[in-house]
Amino acid sequence: MLIVDGYNLLHQLPSLKGKKIDRARDIMVRKLGEKRKHFQEMLVVFDGEEGPTPARFREKGVKVIFSGEESADDYIKRQVKRAKSPGKITVVTDDREIRDFVRLHGSKLLSTKEMRSLLFPEKPPVLPPAEEKPSPSSEKGRKINAELKKVWRA
Repeated sequence: MLIVDGYNLLHQLPSLKGKKIDRARDIMVRKLGEKRKHFQEMLVVFDGEEGPTPARFREKGVKVIFSGEESADDYIKRQVKRAKSPGKITVVTDDREIRDFVRLHGSKLLSTKEMRSLLFPEKPPVLPPAEEKPSPSSEKGRKINAELKKVWRA
């Protein structure tokens, strides 16, 4: 099972900066859903209330929780503590208190940077194809040599 500290991850995704918070959340949850095959279950925990919509909803197999009165940190720690097999849980967060708690209970950790690279892999820069250098005996090479002779004589 993967448990994601929602806002902790969201604020580390530069590609979502500048978007309205509800739109950014939706994009992040959708991207997590695309990685669903890597984890049996996914749970994303956000602080606070989601307004008029229900406190729980699913998107592509990702369960999203708004923690309400409880902090997302406390909710995540409670889930880890309650787990029958905490070693099967991976928590995504950079929050030191949660990371220490998770380690203490035998669960695994992923940093937000590691998850960001899974969700938004960096593409290597596309370089233009290198030009082949003409051989001095080719037609292009002879033209270059002729032009250089003119420049040197001038």
